[in-house]
Amino acid sequence: MRRIEQAYRLLKSSVLDYVLNHASDFHAGCDGTRLAIAHRGSRLSIKARILLVVLLLEMTGYSFLLLYSSNSYEKDLVALREKQIEAIFDGNSIRINAITGLMERNVKDLANAGERLYRLKQEHPERDLESLFRALLVENFRTFPQSIGGGIWFEPYRYDPGLKYYGPYAFRGPEGVQFSWDLNTPEYDYHNQDWYRLAAKNDSSAGGACFPEICWTAPYWDEAGSHALMMTVDALMRDENGAVIGLATVDWAMTEMTRFIEKIRVTEHSFPFLIELSSRRFVSYPRSPRQVMQHIDTLGWASAVADTAETGRVKQFSGVMIENVEHRIEYVKTDIGLVFGMMIPVVEITREVDQIRRASLFNGVLISLFFIICVLVTLELLFRPFSRVLQLIRDSIRHEGGRLEVTPLEYNHRNEFTPIVTALNTVYEHVNQYTREVRDANLRLRESRDEVGELNLTLEAKVAERTRELEARTAEALAALEQVRRMQDQLVEAEKMSALGNLVAGIAHEINTPIGVGMMASTSLQSRIRRLRGQFDGDGPDAGQLEKFLADSEEGLDILVSNLQRAAELVRSFKQVAVDQTSEERRQINLADYLNEVLVSLRPKLKVGGHQASVEGPGDLVLQTYPGAISQVIANLVINSVQHGFKDRREGRIRIELEREEDTIRIRYSDDGSGIPPDVLDHVYDPFFTTDRQQGGTGLGMHVVYNLVTRRLGGHLHADSREGEGTSFTIEFPANIPGDSEDRDAFMHR
Repeated sequence: MRRIEQAYRLLKSSVLDYVLNHASDFHAGCDGTRLAIAHRGSRLSIKARILLVVLLLEMTGYSFLLLYSSNSYEKDLVALREKQIEAIFDGNSIRINAITGLMERNVKDLANAGERLYRLKQEHPERDLESLFRALLVENFRTFPQSIGGGIWFEPYRYDPGLKYYGPYAFRGPEGVQFSWDLNTPEYDYHNQDWYRLAAKNDSSAGGACFPEICWTAPYWDEAGSHALMMTVDALMRDENGAVIGLATVDWAMTEMTRFIEKIRVTEHSFPFLIELSSRRFVSYPRSPRQVMQHIDTLGWASAVADTAETGRVKQFSGVMIENVEHRIEYVKTDIGLVFGMMIPVVEITREVDQIRRASLFNGVLISLFFIICVLVTLELLFRPFSRVLQLIRDSIRHEGGRLEVTPLEYNHRNEFTPIVTALNTVYEHVNQYTREVRDANLRLRESRDEVGELNLTLEAKVAERTRELEARTAEALAALEQVRRMQDQLVEAEKMSALGNLVAGIAHEINTPIGVGMMASTSLQSRIRRLRGQFDGDGPDAGQLEKFLADSEEGLDILVSNLQRAAELVRSFKQVAVDQTSEERRQINLADYLNEVLVSLRPKLKVGGHQASVEGPGDLVLQTYPGAISQVIANLVINSVQHGFKDRREGRIRIELEREEDTIRIRYSDDGSGIPPDVLDHVYDPFFTTDRQQGGTGLGMHVVYNLVTRRLGGHLHADSREGEGTSFTIEFPANIPGDSEDRDAFMHR
């Protein structure tokens, strides 16, 4: 097959080479430009095209014919092979059933004879019937060569009340059929042998399954005499009342049956097998004799065969891999529960189809070769005039020294090519005229090229001048851009100072209250002291006046101390927050305590509208960071909430939730204000963007917040808001920021 395919590929390659080698190739040109008439190997000649089309049509038609015939042959041969296999299975299953049926009839005859001898014994107890048993058994097995022996076995004390064992037996030995009483011993105790107990257990009168009173044992090795693989068929014996009196047996040595089964072959490498269903063991497996009497569960496919086998119906399934070869299994169940099957390599079933396919392919290659040779000869004869004209055309075109020269064709024949030659001569005249015009145009082009060269020199000077002007303007634009950036930074710093100024104004107003109360308390206390001194200058105060003075003094001092402490707390909180906002130092803080101090400094802003702000979260969040950036971020967010979120309402609620996840701090700032519209939320971080410009808004507050979070703290900021549902800002930044300047810069830009 491989040689045929190589020959077929060689044929195709040789044909293609011929086609390509006969492709026409003519070209001509002027000033390096060639007029392509045909390109070798890329544009085929008419003859090559015809040959290629014929070849493709021939190959396509033959391929379809080969495919159709192969499928037909395959179906017919497979169907024929199936019928042959079915006939083999039918014949062998009939043969097995015939042998087993003969065994059953023979054991039934022995059982009937045993029943008659039993009745004779009961009628004449004094009579000895051993000779009759001997003659019966010897004659039966002498004329029945398919069996190796058998006997008539009575229940204990049933045949003779004085005998527990009465089982005459005959077997086929080296000298012919021999009679024996050797198995009537307590050591053998045939009443408890499996082959005997099987029939008693399946007694149909007791509701068993042994019907019609014939049972087959599972295959077993005969350890008593023949040492062969055998099966025993039992037939019950009964008296006139239907009571079981014993049974008759016929032993079947399976050697002959397995021998002829193992010779059956459907294909060269197929092999049979035989399974006994009641014991689910192999009786014959010639591929591996060690499997005989082994349980079928050791081979997965054997269990599937046993579970699906049907009596008298040949079944099959494929896909069983044995030594990397796919096999198909055919099997059928016999009347006594034996499954006869055959393992057939799938490749051998289709081998004849492959042989026919190879023969068809070889014949097709030969026919194709002959057909192609005929086509080549025919095309050569038909295209000979065309080749002569083609050669004239090749000789008439010359290209020398960059000049194209065409000479008119001299063709003296009168045939189909005469009009073509006349038309070509006309074309040649036009080509010569066009060549002269192109030559004149080239001269004019050279003159124009010289003029363009002179203009290029002037143009280069102008381009250099324009480039210098552009560089100067670019430098001015960069300087203006740098100035804009500095102005933006100054505006951002101004916004920071403006926020600090707002804090100063609020704190100053807030401190005035406790200081004023303290001044009033101290003035009142001073006045009482003077009155008391006046009393001492006179007659002196009495006890009641002195007690009232002490009570009023204690009350005044309490008022004075509490208000001074309140003022001191405000000053301390404002001092720390103000220092942090104007300083860029990194230090360690407790985040919850620090934010509470920031809120104390913002209390005047919140107090005006009765708003509340709270810090929620763990109290042990200690971090190394820039507190000034954090305080300014929170201050700007609170001021935005008061000015925009709580613009038209009182008693707003602000929540600052703290959370730490590994080395990341998360601050979630939220208010229940009016929210931010979607179109505004998209630009909330843009510099100079504000919705409150008429009230003095600069639009830098949230831009400063964004810069502090992303640059100073090295974190991320995310805003979320819905109109009427409040606004939230989620701030995430590292818990510890490096202190060294180089490490900090790398940290901020990572």
